[in-house]
Amino acid sequence: MKKRFFSALLCLCLLIGLVPGAVTTAYAAWLPIGETVTFAGHEWYIIGTDNEADGGVTAPAGCYTLFAKNNDFGDTAFGNSIDYKDSTLQNKMEEIANGFSEGDKKYIVARDTLDGISGESPTDQLLWPLSMDEAKSLDSSILKFASSYFTRTSESFLDTVGFTQYIIQYVDVYPTVPTFTTSVIENANFSIRPALYVKAEGIPENITGIQVAFGGQWWYVVGQGVSGSVPGPENTVTLFENPSAPQQSSTAREYMGSDLQKAMAGFGSNLTLAGKESSLIVPRTLTTADEITGSTAADQPFWPLSKTEAERIGNTEILKAENIALLDYYWLRTTDPDGTDFVYAVNVNDGSVDSDYALSYYGVRPAFYLDISNAFYLAKDAKRVTIGGNPYPLVLERYEQYKYTIFDDSLKLSVTADPTQASQTGNTLSFGYIATIGEKTYLACVLTADGDNNVLYYNTLADLTEASAASGTVNIPLTGVADGDYTLRL
Repeated sequence: MKKRFFSALLCLCLLIGLVPGAVTTAYAAWLPIGETVTFAGHEWYIIGTDNEADGGVTAPAGCYTLFAKNNDFGDTAFGNSIDYKDSTLQNKMEEIANGFSEGDKKYIVARDTLDGISGESPTDQLLWPLSMDEAKSLDSSILKFASSYFTRTSESFLDTVGFTQYIIQYVDVYPTVPTFTTSVIENANFSIRPALYVKAEGIPENITGIQVAFGGQWWYVVGQGVSGSVPGPENTVTLFENPSAPQQSSTAREYMGSDLQKAMAGFGSNLTLAGKESSLIVPRTLTTADEITGSTAADQPFWPLSKTEAERIGNTEILKAENIALLDYYWLRTTDPDGTDFVYAVNVNDGSVDSDYALSYYGVRPAFYLDISNAFYLAKDAKRVTIGGNPYPLVLERYEQYKYTIFDDSLKLSVTADPTQASQTGNTLSFGYIATIGEKTYLACVLTADGDNNVLYYNTLADLTEASAASGTVNIPLTGVADGDYTLRL
């Protein structure tokens, strides 16, 4: 049997350092309790697996138990009785679940019944609050939240004059370590913090914190599409600079027209951008809803984080900026309502959020949306191939760097190969080519088994920098490739 090659994709393309998950589906390996994941456009803590020995809130087979990380779901009263079924809180949980897409719902495993409640249990609940016992099984770092929130546990008792009092147990987050306390039901109005069971295959790889290269600098991924700490439009990733050199700016109460806004607007001049790369930056329009003061800042290519976005990232290793330590802080775009001339900023040494005088000179650390809608191939395996030649690794060793291959219509490639080469019997596949030349432009190939996305071979075949490389012959070694059907992409 011969090696047969099908569906050769003849296209020169732009490689951009990115992360997996936006174009192809990449599922996470089994994750520990305390890990942050994204699901249904929100961030969640894993608080249980299907292994009871892991602790926390045990999930059904093949599932994780998730617990909302951020205060995304509003607040509510519990209801007018201590029974959870048909309470305001239970109805709110169902209302939130009904707002999830059908695509997300198919990964949720409903909870049959709820323990630790008063009264009859509702059935088939997609979202539910923790019981007090479940909350007590979690680490205090997971229990922390933006505001105090309900559990589903309640009770009644007789007071000293013989009247029945109804109380709801909730998690009080305002002490340094969250505590468990009770509130009289008529006065209870706290945050909604849902939990749920989700099938493992419904949870994509966590992207926040992976460093990628773009425009000659390193960036952290802090959002992907509508998910992540800093979500953006569909088919984008949100990148947050890992600064390599100090860049100073002062700001003002009104963002538009401030020194900070002007520095962000001109930040592209600090990058080495090819034409295609520039076109992939998706502008953002900032309004007062995005925590700026003053007039709308339309079509901003780069922008500083808001206070809320910085706090949602939460990871101090990402928020710190030791390379600009001489500046002490870098600016956020949010003004401090308690200080007439104060704007929020991040301490570069510990990642904490503070505020200072708007006319101070602090660092510039931009974020932006990168369009990945035209990505058609994802390189994410950090392994070297095992067949012939001397191929490059798909991912640099020791770095969490991934690459999308993105169509660039300005680059052209034609291949001169006769039909017999589609059925290969030798140890090398050779063919001629004519291609667009340019700085940092290469002809590369990806070999996969037909119908399989696992990469067998990846290599740069020709450096197209010089004019002499506009045409030539390339050779792909096939030593060690078993007979079968394969797809070769160029």
